Amino acid sequence: MVTIVIGKINAGKTSTLLKQYQSERKGDGFVAVKVFDAGKAIGYNLRRLSSNEQTPWMIDSDHYKNDFKQWGTIGQYYFDLELLTDIENILKEMVRSNVSPIYLDEIGRLELASLGFDAIFKYLLAMNVDLIIAVRAEFVDEVVSHYHIKEFQKVVLTV
Repeated sequence: MVTIVIGKINAGKTSTLLKQYQSERKGDGFVAVKVFDAGKAIGYNLRRLSSNEQTPWMIDSDHYKNDFKQWGTIGQYYFDLELLTDIENILKEMVRSNVSPIYLDEIGRLELASLGFDAIFKYLLAMNVDLIIAVRAEFVDEVVSHYHIKEFQKVVLTV
């Protein structure tokens, strides 16, 4: 089953995933935690739920200082392609170890452009594992259609 946590920007999608994991203490996965500088969001770290370990994932172009050996871009952000490979391998190991549910924050513009978590998300769907994902409200219909998600439940956040 796929559970989609839906909300606008800053509606609390990541916080909802964190609270769900912390209350249930089941499964594992990753959430994208905003990084701030002087009160302004300048990037995201990926945080593994089971260990709380955080790793830089995306950095605003104004703050990027050749932080990644291999990088891609989406909008104003540079993202770490090596970290993406590591995350994909960790998620595949979760599937092999029957970890359930698997959390992934977030599926959206990057994935719809065949970047970011696109390949691993397709794999997770094909493996029919229980997923809890975050999706911005404006992308829900497109994500459901693009990935041919037939059965899912929604958790809709309102601000």
